[in-house]
Amino acid sequence: MHIVYKLISVGLHLLAVLAILYFLWPIVSWYINYRPLWGVDFYYTVSFVSFIRDNFTLPHLSWNYTWFGGWPLLHSYPILQYYPILFLTRFFDIIESTQVWMMVSTGVFLVGVYALCVRLSKNAGFALLIALATTYSVGVYGGLTWGGSLPSYATQAFYPWIWFFIVLFLQTGRLQTLYLGALLTGLSILAHPLIAIGYIFPSVT
Repeated sequence: MHIVYKLISVGLHLLAVLAILYFLWPIVSWYINYRPLWGVDFYYTVSFVSFIRDNFTLPHLSWNYTWFGGWPLLHSYPILQYYPILFLTRFFDIIESTQVWMMVSTGVFLVGVYALCVRLSKNAGFALLIALATTYSVGVYGGLTWGGSLPSYATQAFYPWIWFFIVLFLQTGRLQTLYLGALLTGLSILAHPLIAIGYIFPSVT
């Protein structure tokens, strides 16, 4: 009976994830197909991915160039968000790769919101409602289309998952979940430090 209950529970969560992706799809379609392209930082992101595609380097050995100037990244922070986009250029052109990665990160963020809210409320219906409300909130599409840095936008996908593992630790006392939260925090700093500085550290503290 316990196994049947678990299977039903997993099935309901999968349906909730499918519902989130279904309601996200209009935004995905709009974002990928709309012309002219949306996003203040789109040129900057595509330019840097193009640079490391043509002259592959590790983050701290890169040259952060903008227009006709720039500076070496030896003294700066790494931005690992460029590298998943670089991988996607094997399958899409560079602009589509950037758009696809932004949408993938948005999906991961929204599923994380659902997972966190389920953990906090123990109510899958309420968690789904919050996730769907988040899908159409200005915090999502505003940051994507006008908020500035696409790498920092994509890095927000870490935020609910870090909180998920911290809440799991507080509820269960299992150190493994705290370590997972710490690992994701470290990865988020490497992906782009703004989310950790602006949101993760203050809220976790």
